[in-house]
Amino acid sequence: MLIKLAPLPLLLTASWAAIPPQTGYTLTWYDDFEGPQGQGVDTSKWNEAGPEDGKQNGEWQRYNNWDTANTHLSGDGQLYIIPKKNSTMYTSGRIESKSNFHCPLGSKMIVQSEFRVPDFTAGTSAGTTDGYWPAFWMLGASFRAEPRTEWPWCGERDIFEGSPFQGSNGVCAVHFHDGNGNNRSITGGITYTGDQYHTWALKVDRQPANTNDHSLIWYRDGTPFKTITKGSLDSASWTALAAKSYYIIMNLAIGARFGWPGVDEDDNFTNWPSDQTVTGYVNSMRIKYVAVYHSV
Repeated sequence: MLIKLAPLPLLLTASWAAIPPQTGYTLTWYDDFEGPQGQGVDTSKWNEAGPEDGKQNGEWQRYNNWDTANTHLSGDGQLYIIPKKNSTMYTSGRIESKSNFHCPLGSKMIVQSEFRVPDFTAGTSAGTTDGYWPAFWMLGASFRAEPRTEWPWCGERDIFEGSPFQGSNGVCAVHFHDGNGNNRSITGGITYTGDQYHTWALKVDRQPANTNDHSLIWYRDGTPFKTITKGSLDSASWTALAAKSYYIIMNLAIGARFGWPGVDEDDNFTNWPSDQTVTGYVNSMRIKYVAVYHSV
C-alpha cells in the first residue's frame, strides 16, 4: 500500500509547479485544469452558470451548466470554453469560483490567470469573432448572498475583457455605487496580441501605512497598466471595491449591449454575432490556470 501511495507527492508537486510563484506571496487557491481530455471542471472549486445567467447584458448565449460540449478540460492542462451554435441558439460556458477571496487590512492579494482569446483586431478577424466577449472578472460576494446585494452596489472588478469593438485593447474596469449615490465605472486598457497566451492579474494592496496609498493595480504579462488608489475615491466606494470579498468568473459571452453606469444609453454600443461569426474551437477561450496569492 505504501508503494502505491508513494507517487502522490510527486503529482501534487507537479500540479503546483504549473502555477508560477510570486515573490513575497503564498499561493492560497488555484486550478491548473489538469485532468483527462473532455472532463468537466472541478466541481469542488467551480460552479457553472445556467441558461438564464448573463441575460442582464442582453447576451444571446445559453450557458449550459455541466455540459462538457462547451466547457471541458483539454487533457494538457487547460480549460476550453467553446462557443457553439445549434439550429436555434448559441451556447457557451461560464464558471464561477465557489470560494470568495478577501484581502485583509495590512496585506496584499493577487488574482491571476493565463489564457488565450480570439484575435479581435480589424482585418485579421474579418468578422469571424463578431459577438464574442471573453472576460476574466470578479463580483462582490454579496451578489450571491441572501439577501442579495444588487449590482453595482455589490461591486465588480474586471481584470480583462475583450471584444471586436475593443480590438487589440484589453480592457479593465471597476463598477460600483459611490458614496454620493451615483453608479460609476472606472476603466483602463492596454494593447495585447490576440490568439496568443497572456497573463492578466489584479493586485489588491492594503499594506501601506498611509491608507490613501492603498491601491488596485492591473497587470498584463507582469506590466502594470492601471492603478486606482484609495485616495482617489470616497470611503464607501473604496470599501466596496477593495475591502469586501469577491469571487472569480471566467466566461465567453456571445452578443451583448455594452453599457456603463453614468453613460447615456445612446453612447453605449452593441456586439452582436453576424453571418461571418465562426463558432467552435478556433474562437475558444483557453485557460491554463487561475490562481490567488496572499502576501506572507
